[in-house]
Formats: sequence, structure tokens, C-alpha cells
Amino acid sequence: ENEEDYEIRLKTAVNTIVRQAQPSILTVRNSDGIYYIPIEEIRYIRGVKDVVTVVWKGGKTIPKSASLQRYEDQFEPYPAFKRVNKNYLLNLRCVRKEVSGPNLILENGEKIKISYSMAKEVRELLEKL
Repeated sequence: ENEEDYEIRLKTAVNTIVRQAQPSILTVRNSDGIYYIPIEEIRYIRGVKDVVTVVWKGGKTIPKSASLQRYEDQFEPYPAFKRVNKNYLLNLRCVRKEVSGPNLILENGEKIKISYSMAKEVRELLEKL
């Protein structure tokens, strides 16, 4: 077996283990109760000051007192989630198109602005998903 094949198999095995170790549900507690949201259904988490809003498929939203930085740190192991500007941690799997601005268009037609400093990195991540 050559070294390149070995490295590919090793990376694949490590990625599989990491994915299996990550939770598949996000638990969000607020004054309404405790919500259990499947990670793959989250469109984005929007943060304004000390309030975040978790938005997931079907247009459902849950507000919570917390910082967006906390969620950015929590979602760091998930390759599909990326902070695309100061207010949005986005599930890149929901992106369907990029238009001038630069803006990303989600599967529901919603438009999210990408910061210029993040545009290149976001494009590269989208190509890898």
C-alpha cells in the first residue's frame, strides 16, 4: 500500500470517528421550555447583542439569552456550520446560490449577507460539502 492511499484511508477513518462522536441534537433552554433540535435541520443561528435566535427548517425560531460566540465555539467541529458575518452562524448545507453583494440564498429563498473577509473561505467550504 502506498503512502497516499494510507493517508486517505486514515483521514476517512478519523472523520468517521469525529462525526460519530458529535451530538446530533442541539438542546436549547429558554423561558418556554426545553427544545431538542436536530443539528441537520438548523438553517442558522442569528445573534444580536446577548440574544441568539435558532432558526430551523419549517421557519421555526427559538430565542435564547446567549452569545453567538458560544454557539460558534460549540459548532466548530461541524464542517457545515460557519460564521459568515458578525450576526450569523450558517448551516452551509442550506445554501443554494450566491449572488452579488456577496449574499447567499438559502433553500427557502432567504438572503444572508457574507462579510467580504469571509467570502473566499465560505466559497471554499461550500465546494467541499
